[in-house]
Amino acid sequence: VSGGNKTICANQARPALTVPTGTGATADWYSAQTGGSALAPCTLSYTPPGAGTWYALARNMTSGCVSLSRTAVTLTVNPNPDDAVSQGGRTICSNQTNPALSVTTSSGITADWYSGAGSLLASGTLNYIPANAGTFYAEARNTTTGCKSIAKTAVTLTVHPNPSPPVSGGNITICSSQAIPALSVTTAAGVTADWYGAAAGGSVLASGTLAYTPANGGTFYAEARNTLTGCVSITRTPVTLTISPVPPAPVSSGNRSVCANMPFPVLSVT
Repeated sequence: VSGGNKTICANQARPALTVPTGTGATADWYSAQTGGSALAPCTLSYTPPGAGTWYALARNMTSGCVSLSRTAVTLTVNPNPDDAVSQGGRTICSNQTNPALSVTTSSGITADWYSGAGSLLASGTLNYIPANAGTFYAEARNTTTGCKSIAKTAVTLTVHPNPSPPVSGGNITICSSQAIPALSVTTAAGVTADWYGAAAGGSVLASGTLAYTPANGGTFYAEARNTLTGCVSITRTPVTLTISPVPPAPVSSGNRSVCANMPFPVLSVT
């Protein structure tokens, strides 16, 4: 009587195959149903060298009589699937929605996702959306045999901080007769500014500069941008140029003439 067929994955240790017998009986193991030499005599368990069907012949230890037939016991060894293939790490800014990390596998193979500490995060999916930045590990798994890849595939989500908004260099007011000055902002090291005509959206007016000279008066908006990561500030900083009109020249009320002995009159304009 067989102790049961065994099924393992290729990376697992080979188990012992077993058969129970009656009292006073043992078993001899063969690689064929009939004939051949015993592979392991006098034992109720046998650890085969690999996959295959092995045959146990019962033998009475006192009389030496053997069973009329041999009992087949099979060891099946299923292959481990190839490692999952990463679709690449992802990099975002902290104000963006976390994207899905992805792997690809062969047909009939899914993936289970683990943390660096080995905790299962998601099972049976080729995509995983992490809650935070970090490196996550996808293990391929055959959906039929349950065998898993030898190694796990690392996929990383990097989240860069958004820079602080620029600090305005101050609003400026000039007269219409004056040259238009540059508006300016300051930022942290490694951070530049892009200028816009609106507090959100719109087309860039000047890129990668802390100073901007507008064509006309108005309020302009500086958005900080990290020159390495490309992450931008959550809000834009308004800077206003006010252009005041030049008043018209005074209109004379007329010249005055007086005699030397008369008091000086008041000259006036409107």
